[in-house]
Amino acid sequence: MGVHPLTAVLPLLRDTLVAVADECRMVVTDPEGHVVGEDRARHRFTSAAAPIRDPETGTVLGVVDVTGPVSMVHPTTSALVLAAARLAEGLLRTQAAVRDARRLGEAPEERS
Repeated sequence: MGVHPLTAVLPLLRDTLVAVADECRMVVTDPEGHVVGEDRARHRFTSAAAPIRDPETGTVLGVVDVTGPVSMVHPTTSALVLAAARLAEGLLRTQAAVRDARRLGEAPEERS
C-alpha cells in the first residue's frame, strides 16, 4: 500500500490545531479507523472530530480528531476541527489541480 493521501495534509492540520492540540491529542485516521498520523498522547476526556473527504469523489479519506482534558477544550473546538478538515480538503483540491495541470502540460497537443 502506498502513502495515504492524508499524509500530505498532516502539517496543515497540526499548524491549524496547534492551540488545541498542544494540550490534547490529535489523531487522523482513515475510514476504517487506522491511524494515518497523530501528535502528543496525553489525557483523554473529550474529543471533537470531523471527516476529511476526497474533493474529487466525496469519499471519506479519514477523520481528524482532537482529544484532551475538558479544561483544555473550548466550546468552539468542534468548529475549529471542522474548519481544519475543510482546509485539508482545500489543500487536497489544490494538489489535485496542480497534478492535473501538469498532466495536461505533459500531454502532446492534438492538432486537427
